[in-house]
Amino acid sequence: MRTSGLTMLLATGLLACGSDGDGDGDGDTGSSSSGSSAPTGSSSVGPSGGTTTEGTTSGVETATDGPGSTGITDSGTTQGESETRSATGSSTGGSSLPIDCNDGELPIRVDGGGGYETVGEGVAAVPPGGTLWICPGDYTLDDTVQIERDVSIVGASSDLVNLVAAAKVDRVFQVLDASVTFEGFALIGGQFGINVTHTQGGELDTTTMRDVQIRDCQQAGVYLSTTFSIEDGFGQAVFEDVVVENVASEEVQAIAGVALLNVNATFLDTIIRDNVTRSGGLELLDAEVTFEGGQVIRNEAMFPNGGGARIVSDLVSAQFTIVDSDWGEGAEEENLPNDVDCGSGASNDVGWLGSPANAVCATDIKDCCTPQ
Repeated sequence: MRTSGLTMLLATGLLACGSDGDGDGDGDTGSSSSGSSAPTGSSSVGPSGGTTTEGTTSGVETATDGPGSTGITDSGTTQGESETRSATGSSTGGSSLPIDCNDGELPIRVDGGGGYETVGEGVAAVPPGGTLWICPGDYTLDDTVQIERDVSIVGASSDLVNLVAAAKVDRVFQVLDASVTFEGFALIGGQFGINVTHTQGGELDTTTMRDVQIRDCQQAGVYLSTTFSIEDGFGQAVFEDVVVENVASEEVQAIAGVALLNVNATFLDTIIRDNVTRSGGLELLDAEVTFEGGQVIRNEAMFPNGGGARIVSDLVSAQFTIVDSDWGEGAEEENLPNDVDCGSGASNDVGWLGSPANAVCATDIKDCCTPQ
């Protein structure tokens, strides 16, 4: 198993500054092969008042650099009972759901039948391969929504559906070893907005996001990680018309707007802006990523290197391809201190990519990014 890419992260002090230094601020303790702290897990209140506990990732170093875990003992239940809702169920604007939100039924529906008042209750009821439909409205999530099977969560649109996480919520959506589609809603608040962990090789799970806005998280808007050996493959992700913005915290050092650890991804017309974190907008570890269209602007890295994106990799194949996207045209739009940083070397960074930007960036390229 390869470890040097992660070791680079740990050696440069990239773990977020929670009270225990594990990146999630929840007081976990543990150890990794590099000697840095690793989370032993977190718990959330279950439907009957018990706890759902995440276990420790054993022998897999990439899991130590963030919130991922491998030992969730719950089988996909959620804690929706403590959610509150202010949705009226009335459809306004451009809703394209295949359900009638004005029929007087409950505003959250499971494909094939069944209505629910809260997102947590609805997700718990969706069968594998099924879809949850969310009518226009504002919904408050007071606990983590855990998902361990392939499902789709589809709202009327990101302008019509607001999922607002209570400040105490560590991970709003937590996915383990599943392909999940998120579409048509805004997700506001929480420590981590969408957290996906891949712990098993073989068939690769894919996270798909379309028409999703994520903002005001305190640790990361999106955090995706693969914790098994790279010989077994990588997790996959697709971002389309996604906005991730205003990830920041005055209490602990946030990680990134979007963090990908051993997860290959495609970004289409996605906007990552105004995030103040340790790496800035994007943090990429051993990931092959294409960013086409969209914007990466006004992000600021608190770590000495970073800004728009920070790349850490020991794989020749890992690279970051930028195609016709906006990386800040003019000083007021710039990422700080750089647009792209490749590794920890002060000379291995690139600023002023501008708009439209076209480049291939990787740690094995001397000048970090090669214009295309």
